[in-house]
Formats: sequence, structure tokens, C-alpha cells
Amino acid sequence: MKKFCTLALTVGLCLAFSGTLAAAADWTPLGERILNYRNSEEYIAVKAEGSYKQVKLQVKNAPLEIMSVTIAFTDGTSFDATLGKYIGPGGFTQEIELPAAKPIQRVTFTYKKVSGTSQLATVRLMGTN
Repeated sequence: MKKFCTLALTVGLCLAFSGTLAAAADWTPLGERILNYRNSEEYIAVKAEGSYKQVKLQVKNAPLEIMSVTIAFTDGTSFDATLGKYIGPGGFTQEIELPAAKPIQRVTFTYKKVSGTSQLATVRLMGTN
């Protein structure tokens, strides 16, 4: 019985881990912006084709506080999300669920530079359907 439980736990963990890897592979890079810290608002123009149901931002090279995000769709509508989250280098915002899967034109975000940071942050936009 103990061997069966160990086997079942191992198989379950393998399945859970493989599902995590599969989900991670579904995210498509949609664009990125290197911040110069001159403004508190920047945008990323989306050149990728397709419709997206969720987006998230990745912060690279330096920490950043992402305050809010506005997603502008190609049909002229937009969607706003308030985040107010500190993101360390290499970290991601939470996944932002959009009201419908639509093509995205651009994503505008407001941010605060983390004091004491001298390196420029790069913000990458990722999307999935």
C-alpha cells in the first residue's frame, strides 16, 4: 500500500509539473520597452497578430512598481487594470484577464522607479489566448 501511495504521489506531481510547463509555453511575447525613467507612463505597441485573452508584464534588469495598465484593442475599445505591484528583476505581474479575446493595438502602463535603482528596466508584454 505504501508503494502504491508513493507511486500515485509521484505520478500526480509529474502530471502537475508537466501541466505547468505546458501552460508556460503558451505565452507569446508581444513587445517590449526599455524605460528611461523620464516619464511615469510608457506604452508598448503590439505588432503581433492574433487575439489574446490574457496579458502579463515581465520586468527585466531592474525592479519597478507597475501601478496600472490600459489595454487598447484594435476595435477602438480599451480595458483598464489597477495593479500597484512591486516587481523584481525577472518577475511578472499577475495575469490580467481581458473581457474577450481580441487583437491588441497597444498597452499603456504607469510605473514608479524604485529608489536607488540606476540600471534601466525593460518591460516585456506577454499574451495568451
